[in-house]
Amino acid sequence: MPEIAYQDIKQSTFYPLIMNYLCSVHGIFELSSRFLINLFKDSDKEKIDHMISGLVINDKTKEEFKNNFNLTPLMGNQILTFSGTQPNVVIDIDDLANQVLEYNKDGFDYLFHGALYFLIINSYALTVDKHYSDDPLWQFYRHVRNAAAHGGKFNFNKNQPDKPSEWKNMRLEASLNKTHLIDTIDQKGYMKFGDIILLLLDIENKFGIVLDF
Repeated sequence: MPEIAYQDIKQSTFYPLIMNYLCSVHGIFELSSRFLINLFKDSDKEKIDHMISGLVINDKTKEEFKNNFNLTPLMGNQILTFSGTQPNVVIDIDDLANQVLEYNKDGFDYLFHGALYFLIINSYALTVDKHYSDDPLWQFYRHVRNAAAHGGKFNFNKNQPDKPSEWKNMRLEASLNKTHLIDTIDQKGYMKFGDIILLLLDIENKFGIVLDF
């Protein structure tokens, strides 16, 4: 199979949705960095270096973190606007950064998976009416979408999958019911994060999908 490069992804009709996903993931990383910098900004260099050394990240990133231990300037505040008389709400970005690491009992899982599920569900919603098919590839896509909409686990009703559901070397069977779609911190999933983007590219190519954003 030919290798897929970032340029191939950028040319996809799904790219606006994929870009939204990639920006969301980057934002999660950015906010988690902001949390750590706020937490240790008043510490001495030795304590900061010790904290960074304990992070579960590669050595190159650790060095970059040590050499650039400062907050990214913001282009502006995030503000929620409303109709009617409800006053605008300004989002406290530093508090939001704290929530990234503190709110979810499963760490980053909820945020990273949620962004991916948004990509899957939206891409399917924009294509299903015009392109639905009994083709095994489309049926695979359908069940991936259903998994994304059911807490990230395959959700097969009685007698499902009722049609062949295949993609590359993957074949969905009833025994996979309740299996995680994507790896979590403590559970092995059926697919990897990047597989979803490859699946979208294959769906686009096989069914001639063109989206108009």
